[in-house]
Amino acid sequence: MSFDEFWEAYPRHVAKKAAEKAWRRLALHEQVAVMDVIQNHCEYWRIKETDKEFIPHPATWLNQGRWEDELDLTPKQKKPPIPWYSTDQLTLAKGQEIGLIPRPGETMPEYRQRISQHLTGSGTETRAVQVPMPSEVSVSETRRVGFPRLSDILKRQIPGKPETV
Repeated sequence: MSFDEFWEAYPRHVAKKAAEKAWRRLALHEQVAVMDVIQNHCEYWRIKETDKEFIPHPATWLNQGRWEDELDLTPKQKKPPIPWYSTDQLTLAKGQEIGLIPRPGETMPEYRQRISQHLTGSGTETRAVQVPMPSEVSVSETRRVGFPRLSDILKRQIPGKPETV
């Protein structure tokens, strides 16, 4: 077993001298064990989509005996996408995507309702799907006027944008 084989197989190439020093301190049977499992660890980091900066330095990995770690090779679970109505920013983006712009004086809940009606094909004569309120609306804003005005939200999110809402 040679250090060069280990170095070639390990995905993060930093602190080579420290890694070589750690390699030389390993017993022959430990070096064999390292080379037996190195591909499993590389596969683990690939499956878990580990950024290179979070893969341990090779010297650290060797000094801590990390080749003996138990690995869970199940793929990383993807987070479900955040629904368009969960934040004001996503709501505004959804409105732009489908070609609905906010009306002057329209509150965010009214705008969400209008988008929902558009998406479900509901006209004003039928009841639209109820869209949940985001947790972003502050208590002070809801107490003051019920809900923040959409134009106020646009001013907060788009600095320097003209006030022609």
